[in-house]
Amino acid sequence: MRRVYKQINLDVGARLRACRERVHLTREAFAEQVGITPRFVADIECGRVGASLTTLKRACEVLGASADEILWGEASAAKSAGEHLAAMLAGVDPELLPILEESIRTQVRLIAAAKKQETP
Repeated sequence: MRRVYKQINLDVGARLRACRERVHLTREAFAEQVGITPRFVADIECGRVGASLTTLKRACEVLGASADEILWGEASAAKSAGEHLAAMLAGVDPELLPILEESIRTQVRLIAAAKKQETP
């Protein structure tokens, strides 16, 4: 007999996986930070089980994602990008942050200049 999983679990699991992959976390690293097992992460991502509110809250914190993004797939692009950058920078040595900030500013200026050159 084929198992049928709840659509909400399938949807939430897929969005969790997409967010996890977007911030370049393995299942193992994500599981450790959330406080669950890698197998449980796989079960959630595949929609076999649902996650508790506590687990969802911790997952959002680790991923830098909003609950809206995980539950409904709704997030503004700018907010989402900012949250993902914040999650990526969370473990960085604070002394390196000014260097990274300046590097990002330089990249943004270079991209803006390149776009200006593309415009006829």
